[in-house]
Amino acid sequence: MDEEKKKNKKLDIIIIDLRKNLDNEIKKYNAMIKQIDEDKITKKKLEKELKDSFLETIIEKDREIKELKLKLSRFPLTLEEGEKLMSIAFISTNQQLHYSVICKNTEEFHRIEGQLYKKYPEFSENENFFTANGKKINKYKTLEQNGIKNNDVIILNEIE
Repeated sequence: MDEEKKKNKKLDIIIIDLRKNLDNEIKKYNAMIKQIDEDKITKKKLEKELKDSFLETIIEKDREIKELKLKLSRFPLTLEEGEKLMSIAFISTNQQLHYSVICKNTEEFHRIEGQLYKKYPEFSENENFFTANGKKINKYKTLEQNGIKNNDVIILNEIE
């Protein structure tokens, strides 16, 4: 019987150790569960902050776009890649016409001629040709193709 008591004591000690180990493992498990829950909460907070930050950025960019569109709407011309603004001046051989126009280098001359005739319809009653830098202008070519540069003077010549 003594032997049985010794075995029982050993088994009790083993059971106590196993319970301690089990309690430690349960504590570790609970700590890990708690950490996972905290991480989930932190992750949700970060996601919300990130969403809010993106939303703020989008709202700011949207406001900037609206401002830029408003600024662009104030200008009569939109410049594409390779286009330049330029000023050209019209004068007539009889010195009755002095007219300056802001236009693009890629604009066809006949469009600018149309603007001139809207402003000065009396010049549209005659047949005209235009010269710049001593060369006759082709109405259906662009200013650049006609060799017209910024601040050039274009002479309106009336055919009588």
